[in-house]
Amino acid sequence: MMKMYLGKKNCMRTFSCFVVTVGMACFLGACASTVPPLPKNNDSDFKILATTPQAQTTSAKSRSAADLIQEGLDNLGGPGKMLDYKKARAAFETLLRTYPNSRWRSLAELLVRLVDNIQSYEEMAIFDQRVISGLKAERNKLLQENDQLKKEARLLAEKAQSETAKLIQENEQLKKDIEQLKKLDIELDERRDKMVR
Repeated sequence: MMKMYLGKKNCMRTFSCFVVTVGMACFLGACASTVPPLPKNNDSDFKILATTPQAQTTSAKSRSAADLIQEGLDNLGGPGKMLDYKKARAAFETLLRTYPNSRWRSLAELLVRLVDNIQSYEEMAIFDQRVISGLKAERNKLLQENDQLKKEARLLAEKAQSETAKLIQENEQLKKDIEQLKKLDIELDERRDKMVR
């Protein structure tokens, strides 16, 4: 019974992951798709649509809004294109100001938010990089100080060891001298005793 429950649970988890993956792929595919090209002036359908003055104004606005979207997307980089977030954001903001009712408005708003998020993440990454560099420099400084302290401690230990050895030798010499003095004192006492007799 437990195995069957775990099997269903793993199956649901796998299915959930699959659904999320497919959803993300669709979302990214929709975001990554390019703006459909607008018809050229020599297109016969376009000439028919543009016969009335109102149609000409609407067509010009759509084309200009689409051009602004395309300009912004071109500035976001791509094959053989330079990345310039400021120009891209300016193009999207121009579209939002100039064409408030454009069909590209929601896309432009989304792209402005994305550009802002990317720029803020890049600023945070630069700040983080500076913090990391500062921490690495501080770490290297502390490691150098630690190495210097280890060297000093080793030198002090060697000095203490040599002084201890020297003191031990002096102590041994003093013991020998004291023994000799005791022997001399005993000999002198014996000589005095002999002389007194």
